[in-house]
Amino acid sequence: MSNRRAKGLDKSRARSASEKAAAQTEGQDRKLPPVEESVGFLLRDTSRVFVDALHSGLKRRGLNIAHWQYLRVLWQGDGITQRELSKGARRMGASTTSALDNMERIGLVRRVRSSNDRREVLVFLTDAARALEPKIAACWEDVHSVATQGVRGEDIETIKKLLRQIRANLEAT
Repeated sequence: MSNRRAKGLDKSRARSASEKAAAQTEGQDRKLPPVEESVGFLLRDTSRVFVDALHSGLKRRGLNIAHWQYLRVLWQGDGITQRELSKGARRMGASTTSALDNMERIGLVRRVRSSNDRREVLVFLTDAARALEPKIAACWEDVHSVATQGVRGEDIETIKKLLRQIRANLEAT
């Protein structure tokens, strides 16, 4: 091997080692932002406070927050499969089964085997559940009104757009 070539390899190795050291130092300089400044924390904490307020309002009306998640999907159209309901409510199948057992027991839904496919169970609202929609809508409107007090309509639309984008970004990974 020629001297020039050997010197070139040594420089290459030295550069590589110095770049590695710089990268390690750079990694050591990284610090998490204060938790209150984290987008994830702010989303989770705001969601928690919003859900707590909604839960409190629903509880005063004798309902469970889990009921709300399924009822809002069924109010948009009942007679759907349990799987479709789970997907619409963004819940796991086992959670849906448990919630539906409870909702059926208190007279909010009824489950019927599909006549087209006996393996499928369709979920229907009862008259009692339909009668709750205006009451629950009023509860949701109260919470939403308090939550958005002092926030301009166009800012609310921007927030919704940004939240959808954040969700899409994370779901794509």
